[in-house]
Amino acid sequence: MIKKVLYWGLVAFWLGVIFTFSATNGKASTLQSRSFTGELVTFFDKLAYNLNINKHLKTEEEIMQVVYKINPTMRKVAHITIYGILALLILVALGDFEKHKWRNIAIALLVCFLYALTDEFHQTYVSGRNGTFVDCLVDTIGGVWGCLIYYFIFKMRQKSK
Repeated sequence: MIKKVLYWGLVAFWLGVIFTFSATNGKASTLQSRSFTGELVTFFDKLAYNLNINKHLKTEEEIMQVVYKINPTMRKVAHITIYGILALLILVALGDFEKHKWRNIAIALLVCFLYALTDEFHQTYVSGRNGTFVDCLVDTIGGVWGCLIYYFIFKMRQKSK
């Protein structure tokens, strides 16, 4: 019983994390994602340089050019990741996957989709943000990925028994 409460508490916590990200105004959200993307680009640039793949490190201007190009894609990857984690947490909280795998997957995907809808609606009230149905679908794709990961981990654990 304590595990169930803990697992559902983690689901509630993650829903709060998503809500908090969505409540961030457009300017701050863009700056956060560009900063994170910039850190990733810098990391991989240094890695390529250290592995002798690049002959020189990118300048700050070159890094920012890359950031501006890939940041929209990185934001979609963030949506997929966040909702993939949500689906995983829901599947763990539902438990008894062996008996109810398809029901649990359906519930996890439904929750991801419905929360994505409400999340996108919420964003229409946040300064500098807008809610889109495309983002709702991207979020749901993240839920699908989370379910697939959980399913394959479950199958691998079954085989190892």
